[in-house]
Amino acid sequence: VALVAGVRVGDFAELEGMALGVAATAALVLGTIYYSKHCKGAPLMASNTVQLAGASAVTLALMAAIETPHADWTPEALIALVYLAVVVSVGGMALFLLMLKTGTAGKVAANFYLTPCVTAVLGWLVLREGLSVTVIAGFVLASAGVWLVNRSGPPVNAP
Repeated sequence: VALVAGVRVGDFAELEGMALGVAATAALVLGTIYYSKHCKGAPLMASNTVQLAGASAVTLALMAAIETPHADWTPEALIALVYLAVVVSVGGMALFLLMLKTGTAGKVAANFYLTPCVTAVLGWLVLREGLSVTVIAGFVLASAGVWLVNRSGPPVNAP
């Protein structure tokens, strides 16, 4: 993920952002394990509603603590907001919870490592952003890791 995102280790602001990303990933992992263990029988829409309400509460609290909210409500911003709320939040989380109902938590969570890769490719396709060798290497590394987690076959015993 760091390779695809182009993180410069010497930049404190980027390290701080990566630390927040690691904390968010840890929260996602813990939530995924909890859901997989205790909530597989819960209806998808109810689960999605609870998850998004909890995430909204935490996000609003953090925003109030560290930012001054401001928005320019242009038509493009509203379209982006609706897309992110409906497709990404509701649709994406419903798909995630559906995958958890039918698969194992580890295999499902591994797919999140493809997010920076897909974002970089979409940036290249849609916004004409460049794909550096480092980004491509990160894409290959993340894809290989996800493939290893999701491939079928006998489990490999760790030493």
